[in-house]
Amino acid sequence: MTSAYLILDTRRPNKHGEYRIKIRIVHNGDPREISLQYSCKKSQWVGNRVKNYPNSGRVNAYLGAELAKANTVIADNLDRQDSMSPERMKKLILNYDPEGQKNQSTMSINRWGEILIERTRKANRHGTANWYNDAIKAVIKFNGQRDIAMLNIDVTFVKEFEADHIGRGGNINGFGAYMRALRSILNKANAEYDNCNNYPFQKYKIKEQRTKKRAVKMDVIIAIRNLVIDKDHSSENMADWHARNYLLFMFNNRGMNFIDLAKLKKNQIIESRYKDTRLISGRLLYTRSKNNKEFSLKLTEESLLILNDYNIFYKEPDEYIFPIGFSNSKTGRTTYSQKRERYNSRFNKLARMADLDVKITSYVIRHSWASIAKSKGVSKDIIGESLGHDDPKVTEVYLESFENEILDDANELIVG
Repeated sequence: MTSAYLILDTRRPNKHGEYRIKIRIVHNGDPREISLQYSCKKSQWVGNRVKNYPNSGRVNAYLGAELAKANTVIADNLDRQDSMSPERMKKLILNYDPEGQKNQSTMSINRWGEILIERTRKANRHGTANWYNDAIKAVIKFNGQRDIAMLNIDVTFVKEFEADHIGRGGNINGFGAYMRALRSILNKANAEYDNCNNYPFQKYKIKEQRTKKRAVKMDVIIAIRNLVIDKDHSSENMADWHARNYLLFMFNNRGMNFIDLAKLKKNQIIESRYKDTRLISGRLLYTRSKNNKEFSLKLTEESLLILNDYNIFYKEPDEYIFPIGFSNSKTGRTTYSQKRERYNSRFNKLARMADLDVKITSYVIRHSWASIAKSKGVSKDIIGESLGHDDPKVTEVYLESFENEILDDANELIVG
């Protein structure tokens, strides 16, 4: 509940013995005050109006207009007051511009999100679409399960959202993921609509915490490669056999993303040469789902062995190579996500089978390829290009744990 009324602040007079006229806002029992242009003596303040005061008619009209503005803002935000702080309510009143509001878009985050997510899915960028969707759902949940105009997502809103997220036990990196998605959403809105949001990220810096290292060393890959798995013994063994093949194929092809592995079809193997029914050379051509970067990779000996294990020679050109599959529908995307999670669990099972105390996911495989490349003297620029990174900073994040490890080894060498 919020209310606003005029007061004369009689705590401190100015040099003329006058006191400042203010609007007092009481939001959920917590008061805030906004100073107005005029001051007067106690004797001139009668019934929330000035009396016996120069140009009193004009001054009272100004005071009435300012109070009306405050009450308009309160009324406009009636359905979301419970999720707002007193400071945010005060800021909304201070920034209210009735003329400017006429020229500003009132599009909500949910409505713009529907447009943006549909476009992103049509471009087959489903991971990005899910990222946007998760961020929008989090914003609406914080706002009391109510949609919110993008104009109202300012730096104060974001700071309160962060405090609520952390206060509920969330972590900084999780919130950072929401904020990076929100920043992208608002940037894209600004590119199409004038004055559609207050863009909080000029004043708010997205925070992050260092996480545990995600890469594994080459000996881990070798240990999993050397596992003896009898695929014909049981369906469980067959699933483990597939998981190892997927892990090694992704690693052999520059840390390929699991979704791109699932989408691979025979016609993406180009310049192929066969001896009898065995593939003996060729190139892999594919477009990375995340950023539409095109890749052309020479097939390694291990990649050739794996493709032959899946009878590549006998497959139709438009047939999926691996029995994962992908359907670009809501049900199909859900099924794919479930399969990815199951195989991430399988990758960890493979590590346990090899007596390795490490966590492996498709994401770790990608980081591992980058770190191992760095350890073999490949430059950051080549690694970044190989992974399809547009920003060198992304490559640096991939290699940070490796470089810290090198420094640790150097320190041990010195102090030991």
